[in-house]
Amino acid sequence: MRSIDLTTNVLAPVVVGQILTFASPFAGTVFIGTWNILSLVIEYYLLNLIYANVPELSQKEVPVDAVEDVRPLWNIWVTFDAWKLYFHHSIRYAGMGLALLYMTVMGFDSITFGIYSFNDN
Repeated sequence: MRSIDLTTNVLAPVVVGQILTFASPFAGTVFIGTWNILSLVIEYYLLNLIYANVPELSQKEVPVDAVEDVRPLWNIWVTFDAWKLYFHHSIRYAGMGLALLYMTVMGFDSITFGIYSFNDN
């Protein structure tokens, strides 16, 4: 699964970049939309097949001592407390660096914006 994921993460931007370059932005949009709809149908079919073949997945186990807290202010406080813990952790800079690297260099958006700026000149 990791090999499939890494291969698609490398090849997908290249293929879409080639379609945007040699065909048109509209063709790239149609390709991505069609691919997403086709993937959605196949993924839902396979998940439904797995769910039907493994009946244990339909049984939800709830621990007896689990108490569901639905107070909105409590949820906000827990979220704030988690962020406070994150920013005081020793590995916070590595996590922020990885997130920023993904948003700038590894994200798909740079290819599509690069094509539009290349065509304008």
